[in-house]
Amino acid sequence: MIKLVIIKNKKQKIFSRKFINKNIINIFFTFSLLIILNSNLYGQNTCTNCTISSSSNSGSCSTCTSSSPCCLNKCEGYPYLQMRSQGRDIARQFAGLEDFIYKNNMPLTYGAFSFTTEYTQSFNSKKLSHFLFGTDLVNGCELYVQGSAIENRNPKAWLADYFGLPADFSSKVKFCPSIKNVVVDLNFYIGLDELTPGLFINIDAPLAWTEWKLNQCEQLISTATTGYQAGYMSQDAVNVASLDNSFLQIMQGGYNFADMKIPMRYGKINNCDNTAIRFAEFDFTLGYNFILNQDSHIGALIYTSAPTGTRPSAEKLFEPIVGNGKHWELGAGLTASYIFYRSQENNDRYIGLWFDAIVGHLFKTRQMRSFDLCGKQSSRYMLLAQIEDSNNLTGQEQTYTASTTQYAKNLIPLINWSTFNILTKINLQTDICIKLSGSRDNISFDLGYNFWARTGEEFSSYTTCPCDSSKNYAIKGDAMLYGKLWDNIYTATIIPIGQTQSCATIHGPIINCKTGDSIIDNPELAFYGSSHEIVKNINNNEQLETSIQPVRASRSGLINTNNSPAGITHKIFGNLEYAWKDTNSEKNNGEEKNIPFISVGGKIEFSQDKYKDCCANNCNSCNSNYSNNCTNASTCAASGCNNIISCGSRNNQKLCFEKYEAPRVALSQWGVWIKGGVAFN
Repeated sequence: MIKLVIIKNKKQKIFSRKFINKNIINIFFTFSLLIILNSNLYGQNTCTNCTISSSSNSGSCSTCTSSSPCCLNKCEGYPYLQMRSQGRDIARQFAGLEDFIYKNNMPLTYGAFSFTTEYTQSFNSKKLSHFLFGTDLVNGCELYVQGSAIENRNPKAWLADYFGLPADFSSKVKFCPSIKNVVVDLNFYIGLDELTPGLFINIDAPLAWTEWKLNQCEQLISTATTGYQAGYMSQDAVNVASLDNSFLQIMQGGYNFADMKIPMRYGKINNCDNTAIRFAEFDFTLGYNFILNQDSHIGALIYTSAPTGTRPSAEKLFEPIVGNGKHWELGAGLTASYIFYRSQENNDRYIGLWFDAIVGHLFKTRQMRSFDLCGKQSSRYMLLAQIEDSNNLTGQEQTYTASTTQYAKNLIPLINWSTFNILTKINLQTDICIKLSGSRDNISFDLGYNFWARTGEEFSSYTTCPCDSSKNYAIKGDAMLYGKLWDNIYTATIIPIGQTQSCATIHGPIINCKTGDSIIDNPELAFYGSSHEIVKNINNNEQLETSIQPVRASRSGLINTNNSPAGITHKIFGNLEYAWKDTNSEKNNGEEKNIPFISVGGKIEFSQDKYKDCCANNCNSCNSNYSNNCTNASTCAASGCNNIISCGSRNNQKLCFEKYEAPRVALSQWGVWIKGGVAFN
């Protein structure tokens, strides 16, 4: 009777295992197919992100049309950091699993479930600062913000007037960016030798918490006492008491001044709400080992990653991102091992080499991104003046040529205009790992090297949003917006004019060295009305110039559409494991057994960037005091903006790579982990 019960239980057990084994692939692919069929959940757009405001007085949204590519210099700042996904780490994923995966002569299904908790933290914060702000940093360390009334302004200083800071405002800001991650990586490997010897699947689900902080600190250099003269930011003078006196306070958003009606919506800087938690992605791998024996294996695999992380919104300059930016991934890989020493007395004593590599493509996805103007680093933080059809504004005495446009009494942050939905893809990403592994009974170790790299992003338009393209804008610089009419008798009538400064940069206007005046586009003396009344400065009796004709800002000049930053890292890692293996296999009599294991590991990862090429020896004195006198650091030739390279009319991709070497960025970080799990066979 006892024998019959045992036989019956064994038959039920075998039937159950066979049923599971035969259906496990069907379950796996059904689950994958359901995710793929519902992938529109990740790409859907409600169109609400495209408009800045429903108010008729708001700044316009993007035209959603494709933009002509433009070139990006390797030393210029970049608006977005596309780091390595917290879930993409082949070294962490397979550390300590050598005894439990890729096994030969397995009559039944086997596998391993592991649970890894990892903490990582970035280092080399100066490199991250340089990536974001480029050559605008003084001595590679601090960002100066100074108003137009400051004498001997630092040539690298951002113009404080763009932000609604007083005209004599002066401060310096230091950044110490850091990124911290906590990853809980759930990994499930299943060997399907009962179906086909060498067949396996792997499911990986990394849950990540991330914190991104700029750790900014602002130091006021002088106390501001000067507001804006009438006609400069509005038709009335702006008192200094109505202006904020902190750059970092303004960069948190929600601040209007003078004629500005909608505050800065994107590219904000603050230390609040800079965390995110999400599954980075779900990885599904199917592989087959076509060579598989006790001391070696060679196999191939295909994988796909379903994006479950965060989607870039451009709301913050240093935006916390979990995952790869909402890209679907598809790729292939190789896996191999060779044990060059194994004890003849004990199979659990060996040493060998393991190799794993994947190469994948990251498909197009929608992201909200901010852009700079061509050849103008950080220009997204400049000001735009809305312009409209002219009403009797003329220029050129005697001919009185009619101006096509004039100021429309509305200022907007350029970043509100240059932030929009766009499609982006990454052609190639690779993750390669080689390691030396050894085991002595229940203890094993890994010591290895990991190489990760990706190509730069490629952009294309996202056109499903019916954006309002009726509004036009021009770069303000330090141009006057209003003038007063004068026809022998002061009439006190204030009118908007049409000065534009397309050559202006984040540092301010381009200066004509001969006259000392700001360069205005196509300047001509301004007149108004059928009687051609003279237009004068509201604050004095100097006749104003207007642009005949004004130069409109164009999205065809947006940058980083060709040679956007690529990324490369080199990592060294190690892992030490203890597994409760039964070294005397005879005790098991061939029965199924579970083997729990636990390990600890660590890594240090270095970014291969171009920081030294850009900074030379100027980035090594962040803690030293230095002079503001940098008069030889810039030029003010009248043709200053003629040197901007336009890529719109030639072979864009080739031109950008020939003219400029693109930036390269990745995260330098260290990390530690603890892994636990159970193997079954």
